[in-house]
Amino acid sequence: MGRLEVTIADGGMLARVQVHRGPPSALAELRAALAAAGVVRGIDEPALQRLAQRLDDPLTELALEIAHGSSPIDGDDGRLQGDLLGGRIAGVAAADGSIDFRERHGLRAAAVGDVVAEILPATTGTAGHDVRGRALPSRPGKPHRQKAGRGVRREGDALIATVDGVVLCTDTTIDVVPLHVHAGDVDYRSGNLHTKGALVVQGDVGDGFAVTAGGDLVIAGTLQGSKARAGGRIEVERGIVGATASARSGSDIRCHHATAARLVAENTIEITDQCMQASVHAPRIHVAGERGAVRGGELRCCTSIDVTTAGSAAGIRTVLVAGDP
Repeated sequence: MGRLEVTIADGGMLARVQVHRGPPSALAELRAALAAAGVVRGIDEPALQRLAQRLDDPLTELALEIAHGSSPIDGDDGRLQGDLLGGRIAGVAAADGSIDFRERHGLRAAAVGDVVAEILPATTGTAGHDVRGRALPSRPGKPHRQKAGRGVRREGDALIATVDGVVLCTDTTIDVVPLHVHAGDVDYRSGNLHTKGALVVQGDVGDGFAVTAGGDLVIAGTLQGSKARAGGRIEVERGIVGATASARSGSDIRCHHATAARLVAENTIEITDQCMQASVHAPRIHVAGERGAVRGGELRCCTSIDVTTAGSAAGIRTVLVAGDP
């Protein structure tokens, strides 16, 4: 056995030099020992130089890791990235440092022309090698697998919204859907709901919450101390109730009853039961149905107001104004 003994371990990923006592040696002999053992890659040159300086001393004995292989780095799978792909959050920070826990971004609204996401292609990865110089192949990433729905089109690596609505992103599909149906109430679990398309809420909108839609908005329950905004029609199956409740529509509003709320529409407001202490503004106002009663509050229109009963025997101040531009 010579003074320099080279061993290879860890499946060819590590080379060690064992130095025994013996005649003085030089850097050339050290390199020759590595070459004889087949070590040609990953040599630690600074460590090699330092070790060579100690070989002048015949009493030097030591063991040193002198070369390391490099493991392959697998490629990344193709994926989507974009701000509109984020899930529901805990809340939004306000300027004063407080957190609005009602604004949770449960829906990610998109309009025609918005960049919904960017496709990041799969990468091939980086091959590795062992200390003998043998290549260690990497695993290439898998291609992006989500298919684009009818609500998006691809331009290069960008997915562009072709309709107004909300982003739908699943394991298999990326799309923008023009109608979103929310199963349940709008509360702290869901947070406020906003879409550029149409929205159906199959429950109530709770106190202090808000729902907005670029298109039509349908609420199966009650708008209780909350706000509704829509570019299209608003329909509330029950009531719009509370001093902080409001509904504003770019078209029509229809509800069963309104109490102490504010309603504004560009076309017609129809209340099918009664209106109490509410502020109602629209070109045409109809309070019809079995009671069709307006008790208190103020109704203003520029075309017509149609009610069955206005005011009360108790003398509640009730204002009806027609011809208001």
